[in-house]
Amino acid sequence: MKRICPGSLQYAIMRIDPVSTVAHFADADALKDAQALNTKKYLVYLDHANDLPLPTSQWFEFQVSPIGTTLHPEDPARGVTANMAIPISPNLHHPGGRAPVRTLTPFPFGNCYHWAENMLTVRVRRNFDLYDDSAAVRVSAAEHVRIDELLWSDSNRVDEYLEAKETEAPHARTVPLLASPSSEHSRLSDRSYENEEEEEECFPLVDLWFDLDHHLSEDNIPDPSELYKECDMVKRIVRTARARHPEVRVPRRNGTLDEDSESDGLSDTYEDYPCNGHGVYTNGSDHAGDDDGESVLGDEDVPVPQASSRPISIPQDTSRLKLKRNHAACSPPQEGPLSTSPPIRRRVHM
Repeated sequence: MKRICPGSLQYAIMRIDPVSTVAHFADADALKDAQALNTKKYLVYLDHANDLPLPTSQWFEFQVSPIGTTLHPEDPARGVTANMAIPISPNLHHPGGRAPVRTLTPFPFGNCYHWAENMLTVRVRRNFDLYDDSAAVRVSAAEHVRIDELLWSDSNRVDEYLEAKETEAPHARTVPLLASPSSEHSRLSDRSYENEEEEEECFPLVDLWFDLDHHLSEDNIPDPSELYKECDMVKRIVRTARARHPEVRVPRRNGTLDEDSESDGLSDTYEDYPCNGHGVYTNGSDHAGDDDGESVLGDEDVPVPQASSRPISIPQDTSRLKLKRNHAACSPPQEGPLSTSPPIRRRVHM
């Protein structure tokens, strides 16, 4: 299927575009530094989108997990062990016997792993020729939940180790909880940003491809640590350029429309989202009512705010109120640009 924004729960080839990331500064030094970066193509998993795609979106913010070709690099100082990983079928090797990730279509490489403590925020650049992810390698919603639960349990083990270590030596400086496989990346992890827009400006713009084995082979999949280093270098260029040009407007996801959002009502609000005839947000689902056509509120149904000239009356006794459950709203998330994954509890490294 061709669309402006790719879906989640699928694997992709990703490459950072450093020149586009800094282009809005119109700064010769920043452009020169960006052009000097020789960015590679990486294998990643599109975990989930941070926002809803709009026709005016120039990019789409995603959480992506870089895929490694080894067990997790050990880090004794943080309690990270090699078994904090999940093989991706047809790879079956894991020291603890963890079942591999089963994809809906065959995964082309036999040496890949998901790692714990391994997530990046990126801006997927809009493809005006449309993304064709019809042949993408995907996982089911149930398998995605299993991945999340296993890696979350690994993160808990790291937390418990660091907390015990700090208890034993409360005045000793411990390794920050928010860290990544790259020590270089961690140097920027604790930076405080002036505002959310400036933070988003540092997320690299990236391009995606879904024909995995046309861009990489088993023997040339780069290590995720190299991707973290590239992100660090791009962020450093952006921050330096921002210090030189504080007057430059931060790029907006929806271009000039975002600048007029308050007056025009063009923003990521309920009015932008798909609704059924009853004014209920359906997350793209057509099943927003029960069999007799009565509109009901389910787990994902959000009423659209309506103007009212009368105050809302809230009954004092709510014990007699019964809400019908919308079973369609409780089904696994639909795959596509509007799909949302279960609440992500793995750490995110920006």
